[in-house]
Amino acid sequence: MLCFKWRPVCEGPAEEDISKSIYEFLYPRKEELPNDKEMTIFDHLEELRERIFVSVLAVGGAITGYFAFSKNLIVFLEAPVKTQGVRFLDLAPGKFFFTTLKVSGYCGLLLGSPLILYEIIAFVHPGLLTRAERRFLGPIVFGSSLLFYAGLAFSYWVLTPAALNFFVN
Repeated sequence: MLCFKWRPVCEGPAEEDISKSIYEFLYPRKEELPNDKEMTIFDHLEELRERIFVSVLAVGGAITGYFAFSKNLIVFLEAPVKTQGVRFLDLAPGKFFFTTLKVSGYCGLLLGSPLILYEIIAFVHPGLLTRAERRFLGPIVFGSSLLFYAGLAFSYWVLTPAALNFFVN
């Protein structure tokens, strides 16, 4: 029976350069690392609990605020299709109450989403290794938030009237 032992064909300076660059990628230099404190797993869980609590409190407050103005909010959501003669209709006795709860909940989640995103970033931020990784965070958060709200506006003014026009006709 034949048995072959595998040996790399290219041994020399090129292979050492590749392994050195991989090592530098995995383990950055000390001056690139920020001076963060070390935390135990329980400290991390406590911080996560606090950040989730703040997020839930903010979304709950936004839902309560929107519930107080739910009638005006439903009129605002009805506005793009009102010109086509479409009106929201509630046929069940408690349907309007549950509709206001849903609308308030979704709008509260939309209003609270920047704070939720901030809390996620603030929790993950100390775990990022180098200062270069941390520098990318600002443009990514700003760009994703801008695109998220641009998508909401596009759907409100363009997609909703087109979709309802299709379903009505």
